Amino acid sequence: TTQDHWVPVWRSVGEHHEAEGDRLEAAGQYEAARKAYLQAKTYYAIGRFPGEVTPVKAEISEACARAYRMASAHLDPPLEVVEVGHQGQSIGVHFRAPRETEGPVPAVLIMCGADVFKEDRGWAADLALEHGLASVVMDGPATGENPFPWSPDSVSAWEAAVDYLASRPEVDGGRIGAFGISRGGYSGIQLAGTVPDKVHAVVANAGHPL
Repeated sequence: TTQDHWVPVWRSVGEHHEAEGDRLEAAGQYEAARKAYLQAKTYYAIGRFPGEVTPVKAEISEACARAYRMASAHLDPPLEVVEVGHQGQSIGVHFRAPRETEGPVPAVLIMCGADVFKEDRGWAADLALEHGLASVVMDGPATGENPFPWSPDSVSAWEAAVDYLASRPEVDGGRIGAFGISRGGYSGIQLAGTVPDKVHAVVANAGHPL
């Protein structure tokens, strides 16, 4: 309710760190630039909390996504920004996979909740890589780049992400799991119950009786 006072503060601090990231990027100091861009992303994310509920929040959300993409520009293995098609619409997701494997690897769908976006879950993709897993990080329904409404039927959007993972040559389609926190954890249980033939393991940290 006080976004006119607070969002400009978070945006200003984010812009300071983003400008520092630009300077370091131009100097070829990519690791330091990544840290600066991630700092910018964090302040922008605070400004958009709890979500893109107003035009002002939507603007700072765009800045958050931009800063995260810039922070990820030199990752190895790279971060791929992918559009997953579903029911005539497009869902923006982040895909990463280990390099130089002897064959297809297991994978995890990282499921975001009601007020945390995929740009805030990059750490989970990093952990997946450390354990030899590929991953897709995806916004929850009605959040970020997931245009589907928050409703029981929106589980189909998560299923589309699983199907995308299974279609990747790097991924063993018989070893796909899901991980989520808060409403993302609830959605993980929902997904596993809907398509148990596609989702073979679930880690759900959800504030819900399930």
